[in-house]
Amino acid sequence: MTRIYNSIQINRPIERVFDFITTPANWPQWHPASVSVGGNAEHSLLPGEKITKKFQSRVGAARSPG
Repeated sequence: MTRIYNSIQINRPIERVFDFITTPANWPQWHPASVSVGGNAEHSLLPGEKITKKFQSRVGAARSPG
C-alpha cells in the first residue's frame, strides 16, 4: 500500500494552533473542501454546538496514457 506523508513546522504554541484549526470560521483558510461556515463559528465548538458548513466535493478520474 502506498502512503504519502507531509509535514510542516508551525512556529506557534501548540495551543494557538489547536484553537485555530478547531475554530470553524477558520476552516476555509486551510481546509480545501470548506467553502464557508455559518452560525456561531468564531470559537472552538463545545459539545452539542452546531454550525452550518458549505463544502465542495471533488471527484476526479485518472486517465491512462495512450
